[in-house]
Amino acid sequence: MEAFKADYANPFYRLPMTFAEIFPVGVLVSLVSAALLRNPRFLAQRRVAPRIGSADAPTSGS
Repeated sequence: MEAFKADYANPFYRLPMTFAEIFPVGVLVSLVSAALLRNPRFLAQRRVAPRIGSADAPTSGS
């Protein structure tokens, strides 16, 4: 444990070790989100019914 403490005090050792801890999680999250967003049905835009009285609402009788 003392050897690890001495190594971790060195910033040239700490920076790559920290990167190696975080990088796999970032890659995994990026790949999952890219796979989900590639699917056109994921987060598909839903059609919203027009409000009554708006210009987009269908009128009856004409």
